[in-house]
Amino acid sequence: MERTKPAFKIPDAINCTTENNFTLIPNDMLRNPKLSAKAKGILCLLLSNKEGWYSHVITISNMMADGETAVRSGLSELEKQKYLLRIKYRDKLTKQYKGMVWCYTDTPENFLLNEVYSLLEKHNLEEIKPTYGKPTYGEATYGKPQANNTNINNTNFKNINKNIFTNSQNNKKDKESFIIYKYWIKKASHISKAQYTQNLEKKIKSKLSKLKWQRNTILQGINNYIKIHVDPKFYYQHSFTLHSFIEQGNGIPRFVEGLDEKYNGDIWQNYCREIKQENKLFTNEIPVQTQIQNYFDNDVLIKAFQNKCLAPAADLFSNISESEITSALLKLHDQIDKKQNKNLSANIRSLLPSPFDLLIGYIDWITKNDWITNLTINMIDSTHSLFLKYCREAAAADNLERDPITGKSYIRT
Repeated sequence: MERTKPAFKIPDAINCTTENNFTLIPNDMLRNPKLSAKAKGILCLLLSNKEGWYSHVITISNMMADGETAVRSGLSELEKQKYLLRIKYRDKLTKQYKGMVWCYTDTPENFLLNEVYSLLEKHNLEEIKPTYGKPTYGEATYGKPQANNTNINNTNFKNINKNIFTNSQNNKKDKESFIIYKYWIKKASHISKAQYTQNLEKKIKSKLSKLKWQRNTILQGINNYIKIHVDPKFYYQHSFTLHSFIEQGNGIPRFVEGLDEKYNGDIWQNYCREIKQENKLFTNEIPVQTQIQNYFDNDVLIKAFQNKCLAPAADLFSNISESEITSALLKLHDQIDKKQNKNLSANIRSLLPSPFDLLIGYIDWITKNDWITNLTINMIDSTHSLFLKYCREAAAADNLERDPITGKSYIRT
């Protein structure tokens, strides 16, 4: 199978110093008391790289004695002191997350942003804004959720819109319907604008009366939906109208628990699990280098795994820790190896892709297929439907179209 050109990726914007053929380090940066020695060392390393370099935490940690956690801490220092800016970007049309560009400089806030934005515009990409305005109710935030903020009951809706009406309404359910409508306009008008029609009012009142839904439960469902919709790392992009969100079984019941037994807030629960996974301490994970060295006994394989498997996978699953990604990749390699040993003779196995080749090819295949949008670590498994589809396509490279795992030929006789 002929390989296509790799998907376009924005390189880091690092050419921000006076000279770029060697590294000049200003004394002001070296003597900045707000930066630790670790942060200063990381910045010097970044500035020493040539233009077009692609940054990865694992790559930086491989150049230092410090581990991933220390590198992440140093990068956070540089961001806080305005020496580093990381810009996430996505496709303008599909809104699919595409990557992140690191901008770093030897002078605080002196970034070449015009060049970055011009490059994004040229390739029909746009920046993913980290926040979407100030939160209005409780402590709910948009963009990257706060640590330990995964409790679905942490938003206070008791005093929402007490003075929302300019004219009196006779029925309590009328008032509650109108509050829900106004809350949608305030929070979700960027997704779908709504008009307060008799049909909409009737539908909301029906849910409140017949199904005994509570107003605050509906408001919580709207809040959860918006929080997920604007988070670029969760990749949930379905756009509801207020009417369809209230009416459809796969609407609000998927974003708040307790409204039905079929869904019971399944999307919201999955989101909370991913946030919890994202916020877990790296100190509780097995270090990346330790995992790799325990698995491979060859320095060449170790380096190849880091550069050809882990680095692109870390870009692909940017919301997941590199330790977890490493564990999943090594597990998939082991699964492939065991299945090939079981299904293939030594002679046939020598003619088909190795576990390492399949691992590299699978990550590359996911990266190139833009229709794969909801990226989760569960994809890195030999039983996942996407991996099976990849194997079917990979079989086309063999003259007998043999599946690289089972050896079964797809040619009809």
